Amino acid sequence: MPAWLIAVLACAAVLLVGALLAAIAIPAFQVQREKTRVATVKAGIRAIQAGLEASAADHNDAYPLPSAVTRSSLQHYVGAWPDNPYTGQPMTQGSGAGDFEYSVYDNGLSFDLTGYVANGTAIVRVRRVAVTRANAQAIAEGVHSIQVGVETYAIDHDGTYPDATLVAQNGLDAYVDNWPANPYTGLPMTLGGNEGDFGYSVSTDGRQYQLIGYGDDGVIMVRVP
Repeated sequence: MPAWLIAVLACAAVLLVGALLAAIAIPAFQVQREKTRVATVKAGIRAIQAGLEASAADHNDAYPLPSAVTRSSLQHYVGAWPDNPYTGQPMTQGSGAGDFEYSVYDNGLSFDLTGYVANGTAIVRVRRVAVTRANAQAIAEGVHSIQVGVETYAIDHDGTYPDATLVAQNGLDAYVDNWPANPYTGLPMTLGGNEGDFGYSVSTDGRQYQLIGYGDDGVIMVRVP
């Protein structure tokens, strides 16, 4: 085999191996780069959230308006404003990759904060809902209404409390005249761990139960017994 042909084949082999390595390495690099960007967006949202909380502490627990959630407006509360990992510029409000959306409600006592990555995907969402006195009272009264229904059910069933699947608006409709509403959503209270939800568990023999009402960020507001 001529020397020139050997050299050509060797070069072709090198190029083929290089192409194969590139085909493997480039996608892996892209995946790792996106993971890094996602982590950066999450860290940025946490930094902005901390700034919002610090600002509220100085303003009678009221969170700032969206127009005030900027690098310059919150400079006293966010030490180093986070950068958008997709552009290299400071994070700004929007729904593009590396941006964030912020809204405030309940007269400034509650807010939603969302961070976005590639393709406008919401990667992290922070919801801060204030437990106003009215909401706290509504949760307590709602749990009490459900408690009465559970206790009444047990009277009709030889002291056995209902299974968790029955503790719902339709399941206890014969024992709870007006099923309580979730003060945060206005919808009927449901079994769960979010704001305005309730938790319910019953022992294996059905003779004991526990009922819990949840407030802001899943904080337990009331527990029975």
